[in-house]
Parts: sequence; structure tokens; C-alpha cells
Amino acid sequence: MQKKLKISTILTFVIMFLCFSTKGFAQENMVFDYKSLLTKTQDKERKNDLMKMQSLATDLLPSISIVDGKVQRFGDSDAISIETDAKSFSDIKNLKGLTADVKILKIKLNSSSDLSSKFDLESLKNIESLEYVYIVCPFDATASQVSNLLTGTNNNVTVIYTASLPR
Repeated sequence: MQKKLKISTILTFVIMFLCFSTKGFAQENMVFDYKSLLTKTQDKERKNDLMKMQSLATDLLPSISIVDGKVQRFGDSDAISIETDAKSFSDIKNLKGLTADVKILKIKLNSSSDLSSKFDLESLKNIESLEYVYIVCPFDATASQVSNLLTGTNNNVTVIYTASLPR
């Protein structure tokens, strides 16, 4: 029983290490389920990193919204987040000069048909302060399905998704 617990603890730390130390490694971006990470993470530093991501994803911050090709700015200072949908992802490249402080990109998938979209993570490398890509699915989706959305690599960002059915 204790051996299983130790193996489980070691496995959790290995997964978390891979999740949050992707910088400098030539590998494909991995996609992590937010809810699973939150419940399985026991390391305080990793938990704090998740709380930071959650704060960036949910707090009212200066932001840029791109929906249906229309760009709107919210807040009086430089944007910390970009919010977009699957159809408008490619419009991010038109934000030159507005992304210096952006730390999180939130992509909302509106329906399961958006799972056929493609998001080129390499196109985000010009957003140097970007730390997280947060994909929100208001429907049931797996890490594999979300991974299939991504092309290219960007080892400077952590890709996290959440999927849930509306109540």
C-alpha cells in the first residue's frame, strides 16, 4: 500500500515537472486538464502556479477581445489577457504593439465542431510575455482532442484546457 502511494506521488511530481518546465526542451506542447491538475497537485509551488493561471483566467484584467474578427480593448492599461474564439484565432497576428504585457491567451471553443480548428502555437512566439494558453470547452472534450487543435510548438507556454457541460 505504501509502495503504491510512493509511486503515485512520484508519478504526480513527474507529470507536474513536465507540465511546468517545458521551457528549453524541444518537444511538442502537452495539453493539461486544469481540473485534474488542481486536484492532483500537492507541491505548493506548482499549486501556486495553477492559482496564478486561474487568477489570470478569471480576474477582471485589462484585456483584448477578438470575436468575429472585431478587436475590442478593455481596461485603461496594457492588456494582460487576450480572449478569442476559434474563428478569430488567426486575427491575433494583427495585434502588433498591443501584446507586450499579455500573459494569457484564452480561446473559447463554442461547439464541438470547433475541435476541427487549428491553432499554430508558433504564431504566438512574438508575444514574449505569454505564459499560458487556456482553452475553454463548454462541452465534453479530452486532452487528445484538444491536442489535435495545436500545430507548431511554443515551449514558452503551458497549454491548459477545461471542459465541462453547461448545467
